[in-house]
Amino acid sequence: MTENDPAQDNIDVNKRSARLEALTGHLSDSLVPQKRIYGVVRRMLLWLGVSFTYIAAIVLVGVPLRHDLGHYLMYTSLSFDVIIAVIMGCSSAYAALRLMVPVPKAELKRILALPLMSITLFLAWTLYRTFVDTMDSGFSSILHHSPCFDWGVIFVIVPLAALSYLAKRGASTNPYWLHSMALISIFAFGWICLRLTCQDDHASHAFIYHFSPLAVIGLLTGFFTRQLFKSI
Repeated sequence: MTENDPAQDNIDVNKRSARLEALTGHLSDSLVPQKRIYGVVRRMLLWLGVSFTYIAAIVLVGVPLRHDLGHYLMYTSLSFDVIIAVIMGCSSAYAALRLMVPVPKAELKRILALPLMSITLFLAWTLYRTFVDTMDSGFSSILHHSPCFDWGVIFVIVPLAALSYLAKRGASTNPYWLHSMALISIFAFGWICLRLTCQDDHASHAFIYHFSPLAVIGLLTGFFTRQLFKSI
């Protein structure tokens, strides 16, 4: 049995130390100073301000609000649609902004609870209305191109871009939940915009021309979650 050579041991130690110093230096050199991330409430107010300003500009110059909006809100199911969508949009936006930074698994369930309950209620209500309206009148009267599809995409471009920009400031441990919450919030506010501007109250019309453009955006952006939202 041969004894270890002290000189060789010293060489190995020196090599390991040199590699460790090189790695430490590389990591230190790659660090970039970061500005302090705003709190969740402040980020949400900032996002809402940008989104509402953009949407108001579209309403003023391109898509006016529907006629007799007050009457529709008071005496039809439009008010219930809007209330559900507001709860869904605000709770999902808060969840998305909260998930931009690492959160423990125990807290994740509490963050997702209200958004998931609201989206379940929204889907149940929308599918029910669509089924009832379609049984009454069929699809023949709505199978034509509607500008609602185009406006649905336009309404959500800037809010989605603003939310993605804010998300880049953080580093999420749950990027796919973050992406899902961001899309639900964007969808909710896009849905509200279309319900308040479109004159057609047929549920099947809303399902096809209000729901589908936002679903397409969600499907397409789903492939780029890691690029849109920084994660660790």
